[in-house]
Amino acid sequence: MRSWVKAYIIFFTKLLLLVGCAAPEYLNEQELQAFISEESNKLARSKTIGELKMRVMYRPNDFLIWQEVEGESDTSKIREAFDRYEDYLYFMMQLSTEQKDALYGLSGNQIEFNDRLQTLSFRMNQYVNLTTSNRDTIPVADFYYSRMFGLAKSNDILFVFNRAEIGDSEWVSFNTKEFGFRSGRQSFRFAINDLNGTPKLEELILYRAKIE
Repeated sequence: MRSWVKAYIIFFTKLLLLVGCAAPEYLNEQELQAFISEESNKLARSKTIGELKMRVMYRPNDFLIWQEVEGESDTSKIREAFDRYEDYLYFMMQLSTEQKDALYGLSGNQIEFNDRLQTLSFRMNQYVNLTTSNRDTIPVADFYYSRMFGLAKSNDILFVFNRAEIGDSEWVSFNTKEFGFRSGRQSFRFAINDLNGTPKLEELILYRAKIE
């Protein structure tokens, strides 16, 4: 059996064992992404409004830390990366239509395309917030949209929120107002216990040990 076929079978066998079971403590990068994407694990939510599909997923800060520390040996830089991200909560919103990104797939003319592009790039903090079970409203601390020029299957926007503002809430709701894609107002609720119970990134084990 070819090595890539064997690896493929092992990966999906492992994934099937995870679904419906208690979350493991650690997963590697590929496994963790698959775990989050599986909606039965309650870390991703999706809705279809007309031709638009909206999907919101929790984005563990482990992914962001790993991007910075991979291959790093300087302990001070590793600690700085962990410290930089630990105070924030991250969610990824994906917009698509029929396996295409929504910006290219749903814009009817150049004016509409340009306006939507400006919104995704610079104005999404005006249309998104979190609310909590304690009735607090948490504004967007920052957001990032990476333009893929129609080459990706979705428009992906990463949203950043201050974790301290969640307090002792039982859940948070990721809310959107109408932002130019005819989606109206939408909400996606996530239980704090589910977010806190997300497996850690296996690749970071040694890096965490260096700063403990």
